Amino acid sequence: MVFFSCLILTLAFLFTRSASGQAFDLYEAEADAAFSNCRIEHKNKNFSGLGYIDFIGYGAWLEWYIDEDREVHGLEFRYAAGGSERPVDLIIDGRNLASLPLVSTGNWDTWYSVHITIRLSKGAHTIRLHASESTGPNLDWMKVFVETPPTSAPQPMNPQTLQPIYINPTSLAPQMVTTQAPIPPAPIQPPTKFPTPAPITYPTRPPTPAPIPPTPVPILPPTRPPTPSPTPAPLATNYALLEANYPASIVIPSGGKLSRGEFVYSPNGVYSLGLNGSGDLLLRSGNTVLWRADGDGADRCYMQSDGNLLMRKDRRLTWQAHTGNNKGSYLEVDDGGRIAVMLNDTPLWLDGVPRGRYTGPSNPSLQFPVRGAFYYPWYPETWSVNGVDVKYNPVLGKYSNGNPDVQRAHIDALLYARVDVAIASWWGPGEQLDRARIINLMDKSLGTSLKWTVYHEDEKQLDQSVSELRKDLDYLKKWFTWHPTWAHVDGRPVIFVYNENGCEVVDRWMSASRGEWYVVLKLFPRHKDCGMQPDHWHQYGVGTGYLEYEGFSSSVSPGFWRADIGSPRLPRLPPDEWRQNVESMVQSRTPWQLLITFNEWGEGTAVESAEEWKSWTGYGFYLDALHDIY
Repeated sequence: MVFFSCLILTLAFLFTRSASGQAFDLYEAEADAAFSNCRIEHKNKNFSGLGYIDFIGYGAWLEWYIDEDREVHGLEFRYAAGGSERPVDLIIDGRNLASLPLVSTGNWDTWYSVHITIRLSKGAHTIRLHASESTGPNLDWMKVFVETPPTSAPQPMNPQTLQPIYINPTSLAPQMVTTQAPIPPAPIQPPTKFPTPAPITYPTRPPTPAPIPPTPVPILPPTRPPTPSPTPAPLATNYALLEANYPASIVIPSGGKLSRGEFVYSPNGVYSLGLNGSGDLLLRSGNTVLWRADGDGADRCYMQSDGNLLMRKDRRLTWQAHTGNNKGSYLEVDDGGRIAVMLNDTPLWLDGVPRGRYTGPSNPSLQFPVRGAFYYPWYPETWSVNGVDVKYNPVLGKYSNGNPDVQRAHIDALLYARVDVAIASWWGPGEQLDRARIINLMDKSLGTSLKWTVYHEDEKQLDQSVSELRKDLDYLKKWFTWHPTWAHVDGRPVIFVYNENGCEVVDRWMSASRGEWYVVLKLFPRHKDCGMQPDHWHQYGVGTGYLEYEGFSSSVSPGFWRADIGSPRLPRLPPDEWRQNVESMVQSRTPWQLLITFNEWGEGTAVESAEEWKSWTGYGFYLDALHDIY
């Protein structure tokens, strides 16, 4: 017989081992759980990890997926409940087992722990806290205890009782009830959120089979049975769908080639990728062409050993994916209709069918003030300016933004600096391998508080028409805004614009956005005289290291020294002056509080850790100050 027993409220601050010395696994709320009607916060004090989960209304829930190799003998939850009791339901594997009272902690900076003695069989389980009768607490973490509990066995109140436990919130006396013997593992299914070690992990694409040796690709026979109708890629409504495994077929291995008339099918037979009789690279579903790369009469498509995908007619280059310097890369098509140049498990270039479709906001709106950081995903292409190397030496070396280890390190550093939204430089569809790089960054930000948007840079140079701007916005919606980490304000996807001066800029952008976007334009003289106004304004500039525009934005920059200029426009700020500027930015309470920049090495405005300003934390003193002052 198995007991769900002895539910005791422990009024204590954070501790690392239970009274019985049991071992445990720690699951952070902000990094290791899926949730609904909640948000990741870090405004209150004394939490562990990088933040906590704030329940924001009735019906909110938080759920962990665990898969232990030993029996579980206890759970412990750390919470804050300022002002009043915040009861939540404890639901394990879909069964509502108890109502936890979660008595008031007095204020939101004080944390209590509630410990539950319960026996769960080893294997997979889901553990959900559901605020059905309150607006919910703040949740910091869950501990899962796996060692044998004290030998004194609890005495059951009634061996036949199978009802949920409801605890008297005015009493701290132990209460016990017998349940059915041991709760079995949950059915095997894709987890809501992959369990990973604390404090931070970033989900990655499920492993793709290693490249196989080149084999002859058969020409599609005309008698092949009809291809099934395409199945659209699932919407990114939760992490499990976004991270679902899509089996893939290798179309061209490293060093291989594809000739006219050769097509390779995805494992489910829905999609095919190949070179048609006119020399164009096509993605098809049945007879429907879903994507085309114009090969200009190419004879073959090559996956060069250096990693570049290209097409040639005779010896003339007619098209390329610009993925060179990635030896061992290969081209694949998967069961979701996505085509990609892959290196190990990381897409370097991708096209075809996106993983999701935008049907509305994928996450709660940002709450002002918002700390933003301008981010540059264009390396290794821009480690020099006009042939002159950058002035400083990043601790990560002269990296590639396509490197998954670099992506994880950058997300970790942005979170350490308490950045709410990263604003990625964007030069239009297909530039700087934008789809693969930005989607990789967003995928690895899942389960964290970090959100993403882009800085539309083409506007400054191209003076685009309304129809051209709409094409850009449609492209962004197709590929990015459906993602759970795209930033929203007022229920609309956010976009920053690096624009020239003049009211006609406002008119074009607001006409193109049609009220569907939250447009943040760059300030210019007499902007208030414009008859039409954007949703918000910001300024991008370094000044003397700190700029503030009341009601709009403030910004800090550590210096400005472009690689091809002999002397700095703004010398690097020392630690004390930098900290003072960060304090001024925080105290300004301006809606947008902007960091210029996280990693614009070409202009020498980066605060990412470098040999010239590294610190004992590993993040460098510029990021240390942002971490400390908020």
